[in-house]
Amino acid sequence: MPTAARPKSGLSVTSFVLGLLGCIPVASIAAIVVGVLALTRKQAMRGLAIAGIVLGALWTVGFIAFFATGTPAKIVDAIEEAAQEIETSGQGGDHTAALGSEVGDCINDPALSPDDALEGTEVVDCAASHDMEVYHVFSLPDGAYPGDDQVTIAAEGGCIEAFEDFIGVSYEKSEFDIYLYYPIQATWTFADDRGVTCAVFDPSGRTTGTLEGANR
Repeated sequence: MPTAARPKSGLSVTSFVLGLLGCIPVASIAAIVVGVLALTRKQAMRGLAIAGIVLGALWTVGFIAFFATGTPAKIVDAIEEAAQEIETSGQGGDHTAALGSEVGDCINDPALSPDDALEGTEVVDCAASHDMEVYHVFSLPDGAYPGDDQVTIAAEGGCIEAFEDFIGVSYEKSEFDIYLYYPIQATWTFADDRGVTCAVFDPSGRTTGTLEGANR
């Protein structure tokens, strides 16, 4: 006895699968197109075709909303802000540059000379006019990030302790001040940063030559 041919279901299944893969923009559009073809050609498993169309439409609307609200630009801005935070620590210096500094290096920092057209911290010849001089570099103990306050206290303590050996008088009696570069939580966690750089500067203005043994 002859039997009626069963309608094919390939397009319906394809539409549904494409709908599931709708996170790929082309797949979401294809899910709608294939689903409509499945319905117009009266393919079997119409429910799958309808589901594919719905999923494709939802993904498409989502993509439109994603770009229309400027979300990609916001994500880029957030990444740039995080990168800037990683580069900046302490009292405003460029921590990346400070990490390469050694005792005796003289540096300029726009945080201390905001009127200068400097893009970031730079090491300069001590014979030239400069903002400050590195007098001590050390590392904080390994372990979980102890918190902003604890890092600041440890960094300041280490820098003050080493001050007298370089200048010749204690920090409390000196006319100079100190500027610190130290880890923030982002650099501590993601860059394994434990370094502290201690620099001395004259609050009255730039200096020329080294301050080592200045005894004041």
